[in-house]
Amino acid sequence: MSVTPDIDQFTIILQPTDLNFEFEEWDEHIADNLINTFLIKSKLLTVFPNYPIAESDGGILKSYIFGYELQNSPFYFRIAYHPTYIKMGISIYFSAYAWAEYRKNYETIFNEKIHLHTFFQMISDDEYSFRLSRIDMAVDFKNENVDIAKIHRSLESGRTEFRYNHV
Repeated sequence: MSVTPDIDQFTIILQPTDLNFEFEEWDEHIADNLINTFLIKSKLLTVFPNYPIAESDGGILKSYIFGYELQNSPFYFRIAYHPTYIKMGISIYFSAYAWAEYRKNYETIFNEKIHLHTFFQMISDDEYSFRLSRIDMAVDFKNENVDIAKIHRSLESGRTEFRYNHV
């Protein structure tokens, strides 16, 4: 049986490392400065040159007020923040399709593979800290007659275990 685990979607949260600023500075320029740093470090605009970043006209992540998206992209990617709730940080959301396209384009442009852990190393910066807020995993069963209900019952009963060890 061919089983392929992958990342379905993920969200990271950026937080400023220096909190020594006036409240109104967050919305005036600090949030955008952190977003710009992320865009440079992630090479997002190089990887997606056909989709300029612009303010989002909808579909902003829950509880966030301002957002950015890659214009006319066929996938869901958002950067969002709240102008007054600084502790919410800056949310960066990659759908499964956005992450898959990012990885494919990155490999084509830079001639090297990228995985989530190398992406995290790449976006690291002294201006912000970041944490993985959400990650959804996907497991694809390929070219097999797999009975998902049977696997589910086996997992629930304890007859089957799922282990993941990535070295």
